Amino acid sequence: MREHYEYLIVGAGLAGHHAAAAIRERDGGSPLTIVGAEPHRPYNRPPLSKALLAGQISAEQIFLEQ
Repeated sequence: MREHYEYLIVGAGLAGHHAAAAIRERDGGSPLTIVGAEPHRPYNRPPLSKALLAGQISAEQIFLEQ
């Protein structure tokens, strides 16, 4: 495990995803790590609770871009 991180984001939800995207816009070359308890990549929760459960979108469509 690394001992030093340029950027460490705690929380792999929507806010963590947007924080990482904002950092990448300003500093695209530094190491960035997102730590979260969930075993999958960040996903957009409103479509999960509405469109996915209603069968309007696929499960793959709820995940955020990496």
